Amino acid sequence: MKFLFIFVLLGSVACTSLDAEKNDVESNFFVGIQNDVLVYEGSITKSSNLAVFQVFEKSKEKPKKLIVSSSGGEIGAGMDLGEWIHSNKLNIEIKNLCLSSCANYVLPAGNIKYLHKDTILMWHGSAWQKQWDTTDSDESFYSSYLPKMRKREAAFYHRIGVDNLITVYGHNEMTMWDKLKSLFGKDLIGWDYSLDDLKRFGISKIILIDNHLDWREYQPKARNAIKRITLKKNYSFMLHRFET
Repeated sequence: MKFLFIFVLLGSVACTSLDAEKNDVESNFFVGIQNDVLVYEGSITKSSNLAVFQVFEKSKEKPKKLIVSSSGGEIGAGMDLGEWIHSNKLNIEIKNLCLSSCANYVLPAGNIKYLHKDTILMWHGSAWQKQWDTTDSDESFYSSYLPKMRKREAAFYHRIGVDNLITVYGHNEMTMWDKLKSLFGKDLIGWDYSLDDLKRFGISKIILIDNHLDWREYQPKARNAIKRITLKKNYSFMLHRFET
């Protein structure tokens, strides 16, 4: 599913070290069990979901943790995985990165969330974003697919106790300078939040494996691709903020 960002209208996204990181994750695709722990590396797809579901069901002793590294995937597949994680009360460990649908639906669905010092989390929209690139889509995108995904997403976030504003908050916080950065080869592809702001959105039980988190220190070349967004002081937590 394509996303249209207000700050991408000025040009195409330039290649960054984050692109290299994403390509590395996709090339190291793996879904299964390693050392008695579930592992999900690569794009979130229905086939990969089915594989991890089946491995889990066939396990005599059910794994309690899922290690994830993903650049995201289609909205419906992301929610399939997130709902499954939440239903099975799995802890999750984010290795390398968790972008797009992974950040939207996998991260908040986990029971305990383990993050490494260089873990990259990134949001850039969801079913509830206002603008879309539907060049390759037919009329059913707006009449059927999008309403269905929006209703499902609203229910998903209500179920896990997280404000679904988290997925689109950054769109309204982009400045004119952010939009113009593409002219200087510094395109933004999304945003992230501080741990404190994640808690304000309702994402709790985060454990830092290395006792700190600062991916910008360990992967500085990717800094320009992701903007740190800070919640305003007057932000107020709300469930079912968006409903159809």
